[in-house]
Amino acid sequence: MGTTTKSLKLLDHFSAAQPEIGLSSLARLSKRDKASVYRSLNELAELGFVEQNRHTKRYRLGPTVIRLANVREATVPIKDAVAEPLAQLVSAVRETAHVTLLNGTGLIVAEFCQSRHHGTRVEIETADILPLHATASGCAIMAFADPGLIDRVLSAPLQSITQNTVTDPALIRSKVDDARRIGFGLSDGEYESDVCSMAAPIFDPNNDCIGAVSVACPKSRLDTELKFQIRENLKPAARAISSACGGQVPPTLEEIWKLNDPT
Repeated sequence: MGTTTKSLKLLDHFSAAQPEIGLSSLARLSKRDKASVYRSLNELAELGFVEQNRHTKRYRLGPTVIRLANVREATVPIKDAVAEPLAQLVSAVRETAHVTLLNGTGLIVAEFCQSRHHGTRVEIETADILPLHATASGCAIMAFADPGLIDRVLSAPLQSITQNTVTDPALIRSKVDDARRIGFGLSDGEYESDVCSMAAPIFDPNNDCIGAVSVACPKSRLDTELKFQIRENLKPAARAISSACGGQVPPTLEEIWKLNDPT
């Protein structure tokens, strides 16, 4: 890993839940020594990627991140493009839905739509980088993305996030094979122990899988009827979101959905 990559990887540790991080904590999180992390932070600060809170001495994301995020959204307006399909999906299934985009060997939440139909619902944290191996979205993406992606994911240590998280490479490959067979990724309490998710892949103009659209709900509400509703409504959502991204669901996936249609 090059010096620039090591510096930029530090940004992955910031989130809405952890907006400020001290030097020692960053060294621990990144598994690097404090001296090298300090040098990286100074480089990032010079470019505006981070800044230091003068009161707490902890670091936080800087104005350059905001500027680049605004440029990205202005030129590739994913949030606006997927808002309506997400709202329609949530209206149909009455559960929270979100769109994630592939980011290296992780996922970023591009947009979400919160269900207001239940007092108990899944909350989405947009600032977190989600793992591929422990999410329905990640499973769907690994099933339909470049075959080398799953190899890169499994070559790194895999964190056990809940007691249900699958970290055995052979079992993960089996899960991904299942997702490729049925056309959807599934997660049963692997990222949050009391949450189940189902996801469908989305595609860009080059027919590459770039992310996924997913519905998440409490385990206690996931019965056979809701599973059916989520599965059937994820299909048009994936089509609409792929179209909004300039792509389309490939015929091979459409055929998989047709073959597995329970009706």
